[in-house]
Amino acid sequence: GDVNKNLCFLQWFESFNPFATFAFTLIGLSYESLTHVHQKLEQKSVHMESTTRTVRTVCRTEHVYMDVSLRFEEPGEEVDAAMFKFIIQQALRTSFGEVGASVHVDVLKFRETDLRAYLRVLSSNLVRLWSSLTLTSSYNGRPCSFRVYKVSPSPASLAVSSLHYQHLPAAEENAAK
Repeated sequence: GDVNKNLCFLQWFESFNPFATFAFTLIGLSYESLTHVHQKLEQKSVHMESTTRTVRTVCRTEHVYMDVSLRFEEPGEEVDAAMFKFIIQQALRTSFGEVGASVHVDVLKFRETDLRAYLRVLSSNLVRLWSSLTLTSSYNGRPCSFRVYKVSPSPASLAVSSLHYQHLPAAEENAAK
């Protein structure tokens, strides 16, 4: 391997006519310096081959789904799905002005009992929506707050809770069978 490469390099260097060898000598390049440069290049190429990178492609979904709830400090506020969406739009407008007000949010499912909803928003607007919900502290002068339970690229994963799973180590699981 390396002996053959060095032999090829030596043959290449010696294949120049005497004038080329004289020109190399004039500019200060000797056989030893060219050999040294050749060895450094070989080391660099071996190092580059050993440090290959793995490229991971992430596919971004168009929409993101959120499981959120609204809680008022003093209970008794009547809120339906339309009012819930309006409160979200007000939060976006307060935090981001007209740009925030232009964010389209869909209320997919709403429970009036605990003011909890599944929302759908474009992925590009997720941070804007999430931050405006987090910063909301009142509506119509009444203290309130949003709580974000889950965020997911899939609506199906919002309905699943890991709290309902019984996690067993593999040894205990096999013993139970």
